[in-house]
Amino acid sequence: MGRVLNWKHANVDTYILDLLVIGLLLLTVTLGSGWITRSPFSFALIYLIVGIILSPYGFNLIQIRPGAGFLEKLTEIVVLISLFSCGLKMNRPLNLTSWGSTIRLIGLLMPLSILQWQPWGTGFFNYPGEQPSYWGQS
Repeated sequence: MGRVLNWKHANVDTYILDLLVIGLLLLTVTLGSGWITRSPFSFALIYLIVGIILSPYGFNLIQIRPGAGFLEKLTEIVVLISLFSCGLKMNRPLNLTSWGSTIRLIGLLMPLSILQWQPWGTGFFNYPGEQPSYWGQS
């Protein structure tokens, strides 16, 4: 018979466990991509829901350090990749009437989203500085 591993006394690095969970999530979403495209959920929504479940607000499996500079840089990269991928999907002619909805989204709704997240992030979630504004941008 094999040994039963007691997780309370195991000396396992939490970073390795975080990478394992993230890797399993990516593998699951990749293998289930056919189902996801037929469902009403987007990939981003699934990642968001799983992130909330695994965060300290859910099962507390992934530990996030709010003061980590890495998190800020990662958020910037995600925003850039998100904007780039959305830009690649746009196939509109270059005139003002075709881009009117995009101008309204960027000029009105994005600043409102950033202004909405800033008080929540600094007041309720206790994140420092400009990190909550990145949430509004993404």
